[in-house]
Amino acid sequence: SDLYLVTSVPNQVNLSNATGVTLNYWDGQTGHLNGAIEGGAGVWNTSSTNWTDNGAVIHGAWNPGDFAVFHGVGGNVTVEAGASVMVGGMQFAVDGYAIDGAAIELANAETVIRVGDGTLAGAGTTAIINAELTGTGAMVKTDYGTLVLSGGANYTGGTFVRDGTLRVNSQLGGNMDVLAGARLEGHGTVGHTSNAGVIAPGGSIGTLTIAGDYEGAGGALHLETVLDGDASPTDRLVITGDVSGTTQVVVTNRGGAGAQTVNGIKVIEIGGASPANAFALAGDFVTADGQQAVVAGAYAYTLQHNSPSLPADGNWYLTSALSATEPAAGQRYQPGAVVYEQYPQVLAALNTVPTLQQRVGNRYGSQGAEAGGQSERRAVWARIEGGHTAFDASRSTTATRRDVDVWKLQTGIDFTLHEGKNGASLVGGINGLYGTANAGMRSAFGRGKVDATGAGLGATLTWYGADGFYVDGQAQSIWFDSDISSRTLGRKLSSDNSGHGYALSVETGKRFGLGNGYAVTPQMQLVYSRVHFDSFNDPLDAQVSLRDADSLRGRFGLAVDHEAAWGGTNGKQSRSHVFGSVNLYNEFLQGSTVSVAGVDVASRDERLWAGIGVGGTYEWNNGAYALYATADLASSTRNFGDNYSFGGTVGMRVRW
Repeated sequence: SDLYLVTSVPNQVNLSNATGVTLNYWDGQTGHLNGAIEGGAGVWNTSSTNWTDNGAVIHGAWNPGDFAVFHGVGGNVTVEAGASVMVGGMQFAVDGYAIDGAAIELANAETVIRVGDGTLAGAGTTAIINAELTGTGAMVKTDYGTLVLSGGANYTGGTFVRDGTLRVNSQLGGNMDVLAGARLEGHGTVGHTSNAGVIAPGGSIGTLTIAGDYEGAGGALHLETVLDGDASPTDRLVITGDVSGTTQVVVTNRGGAGAQTVNGIKVIEIGGASPANAFALAGDFVTADGQQAVVAGAYAYTLQHNSPSLPADGNWYLTSALSATEPAAGQRYQPGAVVYEQYPQVLAALNTVPTLQQRVGNRYGSQGAEAGGQSERRAVWARIEGGHTAFDASRSTTATRRDVDVWKLQTGIDFTLHEGKNGASLVGGINGLYGTANAGMRSAFGRGKVDATGAGLGATLTWYGADGFYVDGQAQSIWFDSDISSRTLGRKLSSDNSGHGYALSVETGKRFGLGNGYAVTPQMQLVYSRVHFDSFNDPLDAQVSLRDADSLRGRFGLAVDHEAAWGGTNGKQSRSHVFGSVNLYNEFLQGSTVSVAGVDVASRDERLWAGIGVGGTYEWNNGAYALYATADLASSTRNFGDNYSFGGTVGMRVRW
């Protein structure tokens, strides 16, 4: 039988198949003659007795045309000058063999060179042939290991890579066929090539040249590239002839932080004709215009045919610039940048503070003193606030729109700290709040969302003058927890990201009675807000950190209200207060800036907004109990209707 066990390799039992071939086992310098196949270094010629059979029993010289098996331990094997070494095939069953010296002739029409032991574990085996390979037949690379050809290769029958990896660091003549499941790499030159497997230029970064035509037979091209500017180091495939078929391009970023390109990074150079669909990128996501793209830092790269400066050069480029056919010029940002840019604005939506009316309802009677006519010194209150806001920012690096839904629950206790004889009072309070903000973002670069929660504490201090004048101060500190996702990438970008914010507010106004229960109150409010979040690295290895995110927003308003009071059968008084208001809002600061892998993306909403509001308070039992509600609608004055908000508050107050 041609199947037999080989037990002469130390510490191994191997099943060998010698069908159609005669196996000769290399046994080192002169043959160890110890009943074991030990391999190792030595000189290969046709006279030394350093070859043996499968049992390491018979030692002899090399027999031209036999199948050479290199086993035992690796070593450097030198083909002796002048020796006529012809092989019917070779197997390198262990790692570490290197063949150099004189030429080796391939004897068969298809001469097999195996690297490995026939198992997947043998994929780590590497054999190097520095000697020249000659002959009129083809070389067939099989098994899972890696064969490195660094010597000249003048055999004329072509090369077939059936399994494992062939690394070409020299020049090969004849055609090259890379079969499915096999891999061709290196920085040498090969002939006409058909690729149904994988071609990977270089050992790391390097250039592989195809001196002839290239056919993509459903295979892939793997490229290692430093994704940065035009001059970035990269693998490159050079094809001197024409291109046919299709090939998928897989890019691995080697430490590139991303940059804006001009022409792009040239990764495939074509000497002949190249159809527009010959190469297709396997990306991290699909852009809004249907292109595959890979991410590096703040940027996204697509594979483009031809360069902007030479639109008919036929080459292929990785570019972070938007193509000439797209609606806007400039760089192409990765989808995460859309979300990161707007993230601090979402946190700021949770860090807002209410007006005095929204927080505790009406506290004034028609003559200016606190409503209810009582001297109760404590009050507890709770309110629920909800709202929706749509933003089309006046300045956005990624041209992003943002929609935010906010819900808040706030509850507090107030204490009368001082009461004047004329009815004026000073009221202090503490409160706690919990809220959620759910925001969606969209731009030409992608879509995403932020789901944030916030919990905080606040303090208030309010002066109610007897003449209708009031001053209300608020201070708030809030802690955030957020999940950030990209719908375009189909993945979460950060989970449970922590943050913090604080806000300070001062509001003042004066109520002027008009008679018959009517009054008008001009008022203004100034709110400073600042938010921060913890820096993080996203799944695509872009570091995201906040540069700045603070706001100073002024509100200038006028409220018209009507109050009525009546007594009940129980002798207790009830009171109603309804109002309508108009407001102007102005943002004085510059919005927010976020660093994405060292690239700043900034956002600032429209500065000037106008709004209207309505609301009311109902009190009973001499003001001991109160229900209050407000509703508000606002829009930016520029691009009216593109930026808008609506929302409301419902609250309850109990005094004793």
